[in-house]
Amino acid sequence: MGPEGFREGLTQLRRHAEDAGRDPDALGATAYLFAAIGRQEGEAAALLGPMMQTSSGCRGRR
Repeated sequence: MGPEGFREGLTQLRRHAEDAGRDPDALGATAYLFAAIGRQEGEAAALLGPMMQTSSGCRGRR
């Protein structure tokens, strides 16, 4: 997920909070970033795969 996806998700979350009568400004936002270095792209992706599968909300997204 890139910056645009994060922004869209946060906008949607804030809208849901507002719809539920909650203060959207009371929400905090955090992005967890993962990185891997490999000799080839496939090697780096293989290193990240298991971590991405177990991270909340990151199921297979890049």
